[in-house]
Amino acid sequence: MSRPVGSKNKVIKPCKKCGEFNRGKRSNCRSCKRDYDKKYRTSNSLVLKQGKQLDYKNNKDVYKSRAMNRHFESAYGLTSQQVQDLKDKQKGLCALCETRQAISVDHCHRTGKVRGILCRQCNTGIGQLDDDPKLLEKAVEYLTC
Repeated sequence: MSRPVGSKNKVIKPCKKCGEFNRGKRSNCRSCKRDYDKKYRTSNSLVLKQGKQLDYKNNKDVYKSRAMNRHFESAYGLTSQQVQDLKDKQKGLCALCETRQAISVDHCHRTGKVRGILCRQCNTGIGQLDDDPKLLEKAVEYLTC
């Protein structure tokens, strides 16, 4: 019986469990590996869950930091260093009120360009005014009466 040949003329091994020929270096095919993993997760779900909870509890700051970094990268295209540079430039304070801690990345919704880091209140206020300078001017005029 002839065996299938891989892309680099390497012989592909059959799965140890079902005998189906493999693509890759594993001793089991993908479907057998998937079945094994599912069975393992089902029979050890409590142990796995407790391990994840314990790991999260012991490393909560690391998990939160990673999540924020992924958010900045995917939403704004900023690395954690770029965000830190913006905060340092603003001395850690909001770019508008300069009194509260800067935690929200402010960006133009039309162009996507990052304008700075704001506190939650200032960022929400600008967002409620739809980032419209004319509407903001009307609000200033209204407040100064």
